[in-house]
Amino acid sequence: MIAVIISAIIFMVMALVTIWLFSPKFRSWAEQPKYTMLKRNDMFERASYDELNSTGKPR
Repeated sequence: MIAVIISAIIFMVMALVTIWLFSPKFRSWAEQPKYTMLKRNDMFERASYDELNSTGKPR
């Protein structure tokens, strides 16, 4: 039973890797959360930096 589960997981991972390699649209969709998080992180860091420079002390 465990062998079937592991085989299914390996098959799904290999299918996703293959799709990721050959489909730029899927690749951009799969990686979008990373870029969204990086953009938000940059926005928060910039706001914190601006606030620190304008008030002289952190909140």
